[in-house]
Amino acid sequence: MIANIGNIAVVLIVAFIGSKLNKAIRDEVTDGILKALGLYIIYLGITNLSKDTNAIALLIAVAVGAVIGTAMDWDGAMNRAANAVQKKLTKDGSTDLAGPAITYFIASCSGAYPILACFNAANGDPGMLWTKVVIDLFVGLVWATSMGIGLGLSALPMFVYQTALILLAGVLSPLLTDAMFDIIGCTGGLLTIGVGLNMSGISNFKIANYIPALLIAPFVVLAF
Repeated sequence: MIANIGNIAVVLIVAFIGSKLNKAIRDEVTDGILKALGLYIIYLGITNLSKDTNAIALLIAVAVGAVIGTAMDWDGAMNRAANAVQKKLTKDGSTDLAGPAITYFIASCSGAYPILACFNAANGDPGMLWTKVVIDLFVGLVWATSMGIGLGLSALPMFVYQTALILLAGVLSPLLTDAMFDIIGCTGGLLTIGVGLNMSGISNFKIANYIPALLIAPFVVLAF
């Protein structure tokens, strides 16, 4: 849990520092950084795709997850929560907090790596989770410089998600097969690509509505 708490602290710190740098840099520069990050995120998502994953299972997981997320309006719920915080933190309510929070949470926590890191931490080996802390330190600072203080709100869902994985590691770890990890990684990769496309200005996916696909994917593989 120490590494997990450290991860959250790092995200909050870099969000604060990055937001200060954001105000000192011209808009065209931050826009250029944002689009460059978008291209990098697309590449990162592609590297998470696995040829060994059942393509039909992946399609079903993403489609069903999108239906559930859209029906329950996960994107709207996250935006409303962020807007409530936004009204308290900003005078005119003009600062976008929801977008950066959702974007960074997906980019940082989707895929198989955070799951394995939390499982290992629960078993007394926090090395992978500390590596994620270092990644969030540098990558989060760059992101916050271009996206602002809203990135800090990703710390809340990140803490809930990683804490749940650590606490449930003893139950979940024996149940997840290699095929399940592969499809989780691929599903996270697809969501990450969507994040990159949004950041590059190519698309406008409501990425939060696709998050349920990450929860459904292992069960689809199990069904197959």
